[in-house]
Amino acid sequence: DQDLLFHLSRFCNARDARLSRWVRKLNFMKAITAPKIVTLSSFAVAMSFVLTGCGGAGVNVGGQNVSNKLAATYKMTAIHGPVGSTGMEIREISPNGVIAGQYKMNGNYTCFIVKDGVRTDVTPTDHNCHVEMVHDDGSMEGYYEVGNKNMPFTTAGGTFKELPMYGSFLEGEAKGRDSQGNLFVSYYNDEDSLATKCNGAATVPMTVQNSLITGMAAVSPSGYGIGWCEINGTRSTVMFDKGETAGKPILQGKTGVSTFAINDSKNFVGGNNDGLTTKGYINFNGQHIVLPSIANSYYATLRGINAGNVAVGLDQASNETRGIAWSESDGYVDLATRIEPVNGIVFRWAYNIDDNGTIIGQGTDMGTQVGIILTPVK
Repeated sequence: DQDLLFHLSRFCNARDARLSRWVRKLNFMKAITAPKIVTLSSFAVAMSFVLTGCGGAGVNVGGQNVSNKLAATYKMTAIHGPVGSTGMEIREISPNGVIAGQYKMNGNYTCFIVKDGVRTDVTPTDHNCHVEMVHDDGSMEGYYEVGNKNMPFTTAGGTFKELPMYGSFLEGEAKGRDSQGNLFVSYYNDEDSLATKCNGAATVPMTVQNSLITGMAAVSPSGYGIGWCEINGTRSTVMFDKGETAGKPILQGKTGVSTFAINDSKNFVGGNNDGLTTKGYINFNGQHIVLPSIANSYYATLRGINAGNVAVGLDQASNETRGIAWSESDGYVDLATRIEPVNGIVFRWAYNIDDNGTIIGQGTDMGTQVGIILTPVK
């Protein structure tokens, strides 16, 4: 094991092409046999680089140095699921680099985290689970499928908890938890929805004046919320300030906007549909910036944003899908132009970015679906 770690460290430091091929052929993830907790030597080495904060010079946010620009180059690491699994996905990353994802085994998706180089499965194998938010302590929120219905869950406190339904609603998704421990859940039926906030003692509806329908899309680490409401049959984007349960409609007149993530600066990202195509956007310091797209694109969106206002997402055309990104200093970037190529591995799209500048997403390795980590290179 020590010899393996030594050679893998040489690979990470020297970026030797021959060792890169050797590591992929080793396919360390397929050696997983323990069902719950497995130490991944290669993952541990990768994570040591994940936490270095190489993505740009950085900016001070709340006393912490945060990446605020894209790296000139990214090292790409493919992460396979356990033996016998399919559909490996890395979907979320916490501000300080705890990774969360899901893989499919025996017909169900199991959610996992990777913290300090150790993978831990955190949801029951007989539940079909999907992660929505992960935290630095390794806990997560999300939903699991029961038949054709979605049910909310959290792993706060270290155990999997199925959250109860609210009122007459039959479905729900836990969108996240803020630093004060408040849970944010969207409940819904076929034609109705309601955003809620739960502090552990009581569940409180999140309201918007003149609207009976609300929903939560995402929550920032400190508790800012971004969602939607419906007023007189028109859907609008809604901002929920930290500590408040009454939201305010924003982006008046922009009815084709969907939102996926928000940070503690109240900047948020998503997709902007103009009736023909959907393009990624970032709402940055009150300015609604719609990004360009690749040729023949029909759907593009930004999916994640860090504390330094670096955003990442995907752009889909009829014959390809690409990972994209944006920062104030870089503007729009096709991530394929900044990734060190690895034979057989293709990066398809980006899901999120942490405050150190590490990007997580999706791709293929020799045609097999894998999670992808893009580590900034100094």
